[in-house]
Amino acid sequence: MEFKIEDCETIIGREKDKGGQQVGMRTDVTVKHIPTGIEAYSCAGRNQHKNREICLVMIEIALSYV
Repeated sequence: MEFKIEDCETIIGREKDKGGQQVGMRTDVTVKHIPTGIEAYSCAGRNQHKNREICLVMIEIALSYV
């Protein structure tokens, strides 16, 4: 199956409590591939952009098996 970034929805973790500068900062990201329903989650990186890239790679690998 062909992988297109446009087919993905990005869900970013939200922090519930108030905090100061970078206190309780959430970096977790979930990416869902809409056509197949495949979801990937990452909180390994220190920022949301890196975690999104990790999720996109995981989905691309999963789609190579479909």
